[in-house]
Amino acid sequence: MPFDFYAVVVGSGFGASVVAYRLADAGKKVCVLERGKKYPPGSFPRSPRDVARNFWDPASGLFGMFDLWSFRRFEALVSSGLGGGSLIYANVLIRKDPNWFVDEEPGGCRPWPISYDDLATHYKAVEEMLGAQRYPFDHLPYSQTPKTIAMREAAQKRGLDWYLPKLAVTFGNPHAAPVPGVQIVEEPPAMYGLPRDTCRRSAANATSGATTDPRTRSTSITCRNPRSAALIFAPSLRCAVSNAGRAATGSTTSTTLPTPRPPGRRRNGMSRNTSL
Repeated sequence: MPFDFYAVVVGSGFGASVVAYRLADAGKKVCVLERGKKYPPGSFPRSPRDVARNFWDPASGLFGMFDLWSFRRFEALVSSGLGGGSLIYANVLIRKDPNWFVDEEPGGCRPWPISYDDLATHYKAVEEMLGAQRYPFDHLPYSQTPKTIAMREAAQKRGLDWYLPKLAVTFGNPHAAPVPGVQIVEEPPAMYGLPRDTCRRSAANATSGATTDPRTRSTSITCRNPRSAALIFAPSLRCAVSNAGRAATGSTTSTTLPTPRPPGRRRNGMSRNTSL
């Protein structure tokens, strides 16, 4: 396998996946480096015991999804796996308020060099690619969701605006009424070749590990790039290769690499560009 690339993209989350997609779509040969593994539908931990071992701590022999960072005044939970943070972001798609594109300074605000209007077309492109839909609160059984009803009533009592944000979750097939648990009609098919169902109104939809349809960056972008030539690389763990034919069908092949790599097995790669 030749290890010469136009660009090496480090990571496969929100930013990296878009960079890799655009470069591959332009016909460039791209290598995507991802330290974690793939999480196809149904592979997320479902029991407390499984969750307890699903952390990223190589020194303890753990190569799971959750990477917890502790700082003096706050903690951060990031994700390790194909898709990066899109594996655990709860699938909420909210556009940044136009009034927030400023830096507050004594005596006023200084506008950012980029505005909401500059990003509007990109917001729209992301929403379309991820198949954004709003929670169908005007349809049964969704209209009977206790938490959604409580949030609406609490906002009304306090005189606050209440709305349903766009979600990267499929509640209904195109031009069809939303129905829980029906198979999603997909073209091209899902990345892992597994059928997916519409939202079943469970907490599993906040992640991409259910058989229902939360959308991650990795699955949506890989499946929609018919000219992808990206090499998706999980260092020391797995190597998944997507060529033009396989990406068009959303499938990948995997090769296990030694962990750790023994002396003399190092491979050198060349790239004109690197994106972190």
